[in-house]
Amino acid sequence: MMSKNPPEDIIRRFFPDSSSMEISTPGEGNINDTFLVRTAERVIILQRINDTVFPDPDILTRNLQHLTQHLASHPDTTGQHWEDAVLIPALDGSPSIR
Repeated sequence: MMSKNPPEDIIRRFFPDSSSMEISTPGEGNINDTFLVRTAERVIILQRINDTVFPDPDILTRNLQHLTQHLASHPDTTGQHWEDAVLIPALDGSPSIR
């Protein structure tokens, strides 16, 4: 794995007041470590990318940024409800943590 930091250490880099957060694992993943993080403000999914499988995780981050921007630029004309993954920048503005 890319980082062995506990999820609590990582989430503090995204939310200044993480004292009331609750972290759980929503099951067993095949590739990445996935955590469900509940704070007073929101519920998010935190993923630790397996850098053995994805040797350059920054490529995944950039692709997700491009996909999010593309989907946001096209209004939904189907009337269907879609929930897209959205990157939450860290407090320092970076899209991911290494």
